[in-house]
Amino acid sequence: MWGSLGVTMAAQVLTLPLLLHHFHLLPLLSPLANLLVLPLLGLLVPLGFLKLLLGGLLAGPAEALGSLVLWLAGWLSQGPILRWGDITPLGFALYYLGILPLLLGLHGSLRWPHATSLAATAALVSLLTQYPPRADLWQLDVGQGDAILVRLPGRVEILVDGGRDWAYPRLERALRALGVDDLDLLIATHPDADHVGALPQLIRNFPVGTLVSGPRVRGNTLDDALHQAARLKGVRVLAARVGTRLTLAGAGLHFLGPQGHEAEDNERSLVFVLEFNGRKVLFTGDAPASAEVRWRPEVVDILKVGHHGSETSTSEYLLQNFRPRIALIGVGSNPYGHPSRAVLERLHLYGLQIRRTDLEGAIRIPLR
Repeated sequence: MWGSLGVTMAAQVLTLPLLLHHFHLLPLLSPLANLLVLPLLGLLVPLGFLKLLLGGLLAGPAEALGSLVLWLAGWLSQGPILRWGDITPLGFALYYLGILPLLLGLHGSLRWPHATSLAATAALVSLLTQYPPRADLWQLDVGQGDAILVRLPGRVEILVDGGRDWAYPRLERALRALGVDDLDLLIATHPDADHVGALPQLIRNFPVGTLVSGPRVRGNTLDDALHQAARLKGVRVLAARVGTRLTLAGAGLHFLGPQGHEAEDNERSLVFVLEFNGRKVLFTGDAPASAEVRWRPEVVDILKVGHHGSETSTSEYLLQNFRPRIALIGVGSNPYGHPSRAVLERLHLYGLQIRRTDLEGAIRIPLR
């Protein structure tokens, strides 16, 4: 038994960063699962070959044994899980530099004081790379749609929109790759499919602290599905409008819109400025130019371009009064001509650096 467990642990130790990097999770009971399941597989394989020769005579035992293997693996996978994001080349190097001295110590090729000192040095360097805590913004690539993740120190995560329902697998893969286990704040700017279509499934699969949405749109199936998912999961719901202010992990959010009486869907978009460490980001949803003139002007660093670069948004008034330096456009293949040439020309005219998910994929901007 100890020999089997030793082989399992050795294989797990050597492949651990590869597993976490590609799958972003590891069931912690997997060594026990291997210990229980491998002997059964040793019986199942020859039984399967015998079934080919003897036909239905062994069908019952083979099926029963196969079902037992699947049940055991499924049951043990429900235990505690280690979750992790993508691992950088430096992370791989530090991991193997940490375990190599210990393996040499076990082999007797290196004295234990030296082995433990080298392993501790690699672990210390790995810990030091985490300081100071990072804060950044990710415009995620979910095709023709919006999904923006803001990561703050202390593992505080804010997600603004999530894209269409069919883009949910892309959204989840991106969040897992970035090491996101739960969301402190989920902001749904307005109930359009390319902004909130994926959010009900997200709420079912990720713990969410608070959902922030605009005025309720009764009879809107997307809005109803979003709030029903939040209610079933016990997620706190906050309705925001102009004047609403939130504070989270040193970041401040103040909302510039909507006013609350808008009749058109895009005009009801939640519009807010997120400020952290002296940097400001203006989130605009799909708000049109007619709404932009009602926002109280302030200088910002980053603009989430409205309506994926539609010519109905991002007016000269906005660029003159908010004076952003970076323009983020969440866009994919679409029949609408987004982003429009007129908007791109305006952004160039005002000297903005333009970043587009259809050209770059996911975009990271540091907030420190």
